[in-house]
This record gives sequence, C-alpha cells and structure tokens, in this order.
Amino acid sequence: MHLITFRFSFPSDKDQVPERVMRDLMGRLERREAEPAASERICRGTLLSRQQYLPETNVEGYRDAREDEVQGWTGDQSYPVTPPARGKGDAHRRSR
Repeated sequence: MHLITFRFSFPSDKDQVPERVMRDLMGRLERREAEPAASERICRGTLLSRQQYLPETNVEGYRDAREDEVQGWTGDQSYPVTPPARGKGDAHRRSR
C-alpha cells in the first residue's frame, strides 16, 4: 500500500520503485485473493499503527498480529490511549 501511495503521490518518480518489485508484490496479492478468508479474526493493522487499531484489538475482539509477528512482544500496555489536553502548547495550534 505504501508503494502504491508513493507512486500515486509522486508519478514522476515511479522508477524509484522497480517494476519487478511492484509486479512481484501484485502477484503475491493476487495469490492471496484466491485463498479463502481466515477463520480467525486477526488484525494486522497494528503492525502499521499502534494506536489506530486498538479498539479492534481491545474492544471488538480481533487478535493482535503482533502476538505472532513481533518477537518478545508482551502486549499493549497503553490502552486506552489518553489524548493530550488541547491548549496553547498544542502542536495543532502552535503555528496559528
């Protein structure tokens, strides 16, 4: 997905990702699409973003893929995430 987004965002730099790499990845995707859906509810999104998928893993019951794919992973100890207080020092307001 990142490579597709890169190619979309920077069409003049398409050659930065070799065609053979894109074709190999697309072939893998095609093979996976032909497989049946997994029977277990698992969320691989946590491999990309620790916080974005916490509700799915901690509330909705999806198993966190990090359990299998990150050696020594002992669980996410930071849920629920408490956002910082918004105020003058807030990163979104500093430039205003």
